[in-house]
Amino acid sequence: PIAAAESVVKSKVSSIRTGSDKNQPIMDYRMGLPSAEDLAAADRQIDPLAALLSPVFFSREPQSTNGERGRVVKGLGPVPTGLEGRPVLLVGNHQLMGADLGFIVRQFIREKNTLVRGLAHPAIFQDGAMSSQEQNAQSNSVKNMFKKFGAVEVSPGSIYEVN
Repeated sequence: PIAAAESVVKSKVSSIRTGSDKNQPIMDYRMGLPSAEDLAAADRQIDPLAALLSPVFFSREPQSTNGERGRVVKGLGPVPTGLEGRPVLLVGNHQLMGADLGFIVRQFIREKNTLVRGLAHPAIFQDGAMSSQEQNAQSNSVKNMFKKFGAVEVSPGSIYEVN
């Protein structure tokens, strides 16, 4: 068998840091849920699109002991959150260029009191990529909001670390 995780760690493109002086956004993460102010700010950004699209969440109850598939239910009730002492990997197929991520994160906070941490495109975390001060301020605001809601810059190393 191939040790894929070990290959990533040893890769020259891996961003996994072994020194204690480096910020490790995944391994060092200890933040709880965003503040009420941050939640309200996120709602102001999400609500217009939510009003337009009316997102609805469905999940499936676990398979029964006799092998029957669980029922589909409205809401996130049956979705595990890792609170049972085990990690959970949530894989989504983003539509609308990732705009649905805000809906997903907000719903998990509302229903499960759990912050779902997402892997975000590196462009979100770049400084000074915009041409004007106003655009840079807006970019920093978006970057800060993503960080407050637990986003991690996607890279081979971050994928390994969340595993």
